[in-house]
Amino acid sequence: MLGAIEILMVSSLISLYEIPQLIQDKRKMDLIMFSLILAISTGLSIALALNIPVPNPVDWLRPIFDPVSKWIDNLLK
Repeated sequence: MLGAIEILMVSSLISLYEIPQLIQDKRKMDLIMFSLILAISTGLSIALALNIPVPNPVDWLRPIFDPVSKWIDNLLK
């Protein structure tokens, strides 16, 4: 639980440092993307800190690339 609080504190500090400059420069799309990426990364970090299993994106790509890899192996033999 302490790890999750620490992650939220660091995330808040990053937001307090970055967001005012983005607003001042009127970079709306950058602000949206920054907020989205920070929210996703904060959520995943908190999940890891609380020992909640987080899926690995490589596991989702493996069914796509395994047949391609086998095809290339057969092509080069």
